[in-house]
Formats: sequence, C-alpha cells, structure tokens
Amino acid sequence: MGSPLRVAVLGWSDTLAEYGLFLVMAYLTREMEINFRHAAAIVNLFWGFTAILPVPIRFLRNRKRIPDRWMVLVSSLAYVLGLGFLFFSTLEPKDKKTTLVYASLPLISLAKSGYVVSLQKLISDEMGLVDSVIHYSVSIGVTFLVNIIGLTISYLVKNWSTRFKVPTLCMVIATLIFLTGFGSYGRERTDFLTKLFDMVQKLLNKVIKFVNTVLDIVAKIALCPLRLLCCCFVKKTQEQSQQSNATISRIEETKFIISLFPICLLGLISSLGNTYFLEQAYSMKQKIGFFKVPYVLLLSMYKLANYLFPKLYFDTVDSYIPSCCTSLKKVLNRIGMALSLLCALLCCVIAAKVERKRIDIIVNKNICDPNKITEPVDMSILYLVPQFFLLGGFYGLAYESIERFLKDHQTPPSLKPYMVDSAIGVFGLGNIGSVFLVYLVYKFTSKQGNSWFDKNINCSHLDKYYWLLSVWIAINIVWYLFVSILYQPKEKPTTTSNQEGGEEQEENLWNSLKKLAKKCCVFLPEKVPDCCCSLCCCCCCCCPTSGDPRKKNYQAEQLAT
Repeated sequence: MGSPLRVAVLGWSDTLAEYGLFLVMAYLTREMEINFRHAAAIVNLFWGFTAILPVPIRFLRNRKRIPDRWMVLVSSLAYVLGLGFLFFSTLEPKDKKTTLVYASLPLISLAKSGYVVSLQKLISDEMGLVDSVIHYSVSIGVTFLVNIIGLTISYLVKNWSTRFKVPTLCMVIATLIFLTGFGSYGRERTDFLTKLFDMVQKLLNKVIKFVNTVLDIVAKIALCPLRLLCCCFVKKTQEQSQQSNATISRIEETKFIISLFPICLLGLISSLGNTYFLEQAYSMKQKIGFFKVPYVLLLSMYKLANYLFPKLYFDTVDSYIPSCCTSLKKVLNRIGMALSLLCALLCCVIAAKVERKRIDIIVNKNICDPNKITEPVDMSILYLVPQFFLLGGFYGLAYESIERFLKDHQTPPSLKPYMVDSAIGVFGLGNIGSVFLVYLVYKFTSKQGNSWFDKNINCSHLDKYYWLLSVWIAINIVWYLFVSILYQPKEKPTTTSNQEGGEEQEENLWNSLKKLAKKCCVFLPEKVPDCCCSLCCCCCCCCPTSGDPRKKNYQAEQLAT
C-alpha cells in the first residue's frame, strides 16, 4: 500500500465516524435524558467550534512551522481518545456519562479541525502523477462504500455502545496503518540531475550575495555624502507613505470582514440539521409498512444535496457561458449565494409547516407529557426529507460560492492563507450564535407563560422558531443584496501561470541577478522626492519622481540598447 493510501484511510474513518456523531443529539436526549434545549446547545457548540478552530490551528502551524505529518498524528490520537471516551460513556452510570461526553466532544472537535488543516495537504504531497490517478479512482469507490457501511451499521445496530464502538475501532486501525509509513512522509523524491541543479543554483546564489554585499559596502563608502543629503529629504516622505499604505490596508481588511457578516448568520440555519431536525425525526414513526426507515437516511439525503446542488449549478452554467466571459462567470458566485439563501428560506418554511402538522396531531391526542416523550407521533419520518434535502443544498451552494468568491477576488495579504478555512468558519460562528439566540427566545417567551422551548419537543413550539428564522433569512437576503452592491472587492490581476509560479517562489538565481544589476547602477534610495537635485546625474537616471527631461532621454536610450 502506497503512502497516499496510508494517509487516506484516516479520512475514510472520519467519514464513518460522522454517522455516529450525527446521532449525538439523540444520545444526549434519549440515553442521558438531558433537556433537548441544552442538548442542542451542546451539539451546536461542538459543530461551531469544529468549523472555527481550523483558522487558529492553521495560524499555529504556519507560525511554528509544524510538519503536516505531526499535525495529522496528533489529530488522530485526539480522535481516538475522543471516540473512546464517547464509547466508554455508554458503559458507565449516568453521573459519569456526562463527564466522559464533555471530555470527548472537545477532543473530537480538535481532531476534525486538524484534519481540515493538514490531512488533504499531506495526501497531495505524497502523491505523484500515477498516485493521483490511482487515489482519485480508489477514493470515489471507497468513499461510496464507506457511506454505505455507515448507513448499514446505523440501520442494523440499535445499541449505543456498538454505534460508537465501530468508528472507534476503525479510527484505531486507521491510525496504526498511518504509523506504518510515518518515517517516509515528507521526504523528497528527486533524481540526480534535479539535485545537481539545486546545488549549482545555491552555490551561484551565495556567490552573487557575496558580490552584492561587497558592492554595497563600496557604494556606501564612495557616495556617503550624497546618500546623507538625499536621505534627509526622503526619510519623512517614506514614513508618511508607509503610514498611508498601512491605513489603506487596514481599511480594506475592515471592509472585507464587514462584507462577511451576512454570511456568518447562515450558520443559524446550518445548525438545525444536527439538533432540532433530528429531534423531530426521533418523535416520528420510522415504519412504512414492513420497512423501517433509518434515521441516517436523512443524513444521506443531506450529503446527496450537498454534492448535487453546487455541481449542477456551477458545472451546468459554466458550460453555457463562453470562456471569454470571465466577468460574467465571477458573478455566478454571488448568484449562487443568493440561491443558497432561497434554499434556506424554503427549508425553514417547509420545516415550520411540517412541525405545525406534528403539533396538531399531538394536541388532538393530548400526548404532551414528559413521560411520553419516547412515544412516536403518528406521522411518517419521510415528511422531513424535503427540509434535510434543502438544508444540504443550501450548505453546498453557500460553501462553494464563498470559496469561489474568495478565490476570484483579491483579498488582503494578511488574510489570504486563511480564506478557505474562513468559508467553513463563518458557519461555525452562526452555530455558536444560535445557542445565544435560542437562550434569548427562551427567556423572552417564558415570561409570557408559553415558552417555545419546553421540557421536550412535544411540548414546545418549534414551528414558531422556524418562522422566526424565516423572517431572519428574508432580512438577511436584503442585507446581502445591499452589501453586494455597496462592497465591490478588488479582482485579482490576470497573470499567466508562469508569473504566478514565479511570485510564489523564494529568491532564485534570476531574482539575484536582477538585484545585482540594480545594485551596480543604483546607489540611492528607491523613492526620492521632487525636491531632489535635478542637475545630479544620479538623480537624473535613478530618481523615479524626478521631472528632469534627461531622465526620459536616459530611459529611451536604455530601451533602445
């Protein structure tokens, strides 16, 4: 087994573990008997921090230059511990269950965030051209197979300990497989000619840097009086220019972050799938004739829509737009975001209608009793399929639109390394914000004696909460359109692939030669003000702001030669 596959098994185990983590809400309310509002807050905080933590973890990795293999190893060990604590919580009494669950969820959150930062990068670093084709073909089939296995296990297994034991064992085995090739990860595989060329290039770079330093010392000694004279005029101008550029950069970063605020509110909708929608499912009937619908079928519909909606929209529209219309293609990202908001609006409206019908059945049968929470309502679980499908489509379109928007437009340099993680982190902020929103709604409605969030879901009024989110989304759509018109981000300058590759490389031989040539003919600061002497021959040929006509003649002669 090649190194890429030894790393990829961790991703497959993570996919299998998602089916067990999807049912954590039901485990907290049914097995541990926690109030469903508190259980929803725990789950939302867990998924919220899982989406936000990749940004600080990436910052820590870049700052400390931690290798990806160590990041993946630490994340895998944390994943094993977290799933292990979650499994052992099913074997302990109620008082110890809470401690183990509270210890497991932060570890799993850290592990999943570490995978987001380093797992795919480590896989791509270990792949060659042949490995890329093999890994792509194998990963599609294995990912499909892993999802089928997760769906089957969730359907057949009803015991909570077994539901968490299987992903724990799979993660342990995947970590052991990963460790078998740990010493070979990150090693360069280059031939003799490539190594020889690199050695010659490094040697020439050292020689050029030495000559550059000698010329710099000679220039400073020979032209010391002239440099002192020019620097007296330049110092203040350079400081003012630097302060002005720093101020403009901070303004651009502030505008860019403000433009993301409407997107952050989308997490309020994405938080519903793992909490209140799942709680609705557990209060409905699973059986349709002789067939029993598994709860994870709703997760499968969510994942299916998450894949299909962006695929159909972007691929279909891109195929009808000519390749020359680049500006029109960049507008698709904003249209995709608007479509995702419409999907979210439809999802909340349908969820409110379904919940209203479920509450009417409860009122007619008078089963609003905390002791009867385990009794399913006479209503099929398939009523929830449309809202899960729209929720998946909303998340898929929103994530793809945000990621394409950030890639197609020029972003502040200080934020550039974290743009991909920010596309997920904005949903995490909404997940955490939903906890505070539910708390405010609970406090406000409790004063009136008819709380929207009661002891259990059968005595609550989630339909009103869904209508509140529908109004919130409608306001968010108006806000998004306003911000889209008001804020026009800078597009990236069109450059060739060679130029882009050259900008990302470190100082090479060609850059050293250019700096040496510049050092040989220019001994003055790069920016000299207009007050610089117009009769000075150095200023005439070197000063970028000098107005002397001899500068133009000199530049014309240089271009001609």
